[in-house]
Amino acid sequence: MLRTTLLAVAALTLTNAAVSAAEQRPGAAAKTYYVQSVASGRIEIDGKLGDSEWPADGWEKGFSFPWRTRKTPRTEMCCVSDGERLLFAFFCDDADLVLRGAVPKDEMTAAQGDRVELFFAKDAELKEYYGFEMSPAGTVLDYRASFYRKYDRSWGCSGLKLAAATHRGGYVVEGSIPLATVREMCGADLSQGEAIRVGAFRGEYSHIDGEAPEEAWISWVHPDSETPDFHIPSAFGTFRLKE
Repeated sequence: MLRTTLLAVAALTLTNAAVSAAEQRPGAAAKTYYVQSVASGRIEIDGKLGDSEWPADGWEKGFSFPWRTRKTPRTEMCCVSDGERLLFAFFCDDADLVLRGAVPKDEMTAAQGDRVELFFAKDAELKEYYGFEMSPAGTVLDYRASFYRKYDRSWGCSGLKLAAATHRGGYVVEGSIPLATVREMCGADLSQGEAIRVGAFRGEYSHIDGEAPEEAWISWVHPDSETPDFHIPSAFGTFRLKE
């Protein structure tokens, strides 16, 4: 009886250890962010990030360096819905901004320096997903894509509004996307309890004397990848409307 009991305890211990390891494995447990509802017209997309506009308890602060051990600079995101649009804001600490031009028509400059990113996926396999890479200069690289990294950069987001501003020690990016466009991208728009697949990221660049800027990558979800990569299913979490 004692031997049987010991074997049972050992088996249970191993099972719990396996479950614990699975829970800690990158990408094993997807995150969920709850989008709050706000009154139409409450938020103005101007890059000023008014304290009274965005809900104080709506800021997601769980960003990290998945592929580095150093401390993550302050990176916060807030998303809300006014019934017509999905509105989003990022607040980032950054004392060493790396910007590659501020020409709005040259969207590729957004992907060549400091930026924040939002990805929207229509399916779990990323057969169709959409990327928004947004710089502190207010430039945006938006595209449609399919796994793996097959880009259609001729696509542009209908109704996208964006504003950004730099300040001493960091930058702010604010924007909005019509919920009709969100439905086109995700096959859902948060209504009637629907969930959408979203990835939230940050490209953190640093100047190095005499060398090309150093790149480091920050993510809301820890992707299941040994090397930096946001264009994989495990980099996405879920957005739902808060009841």
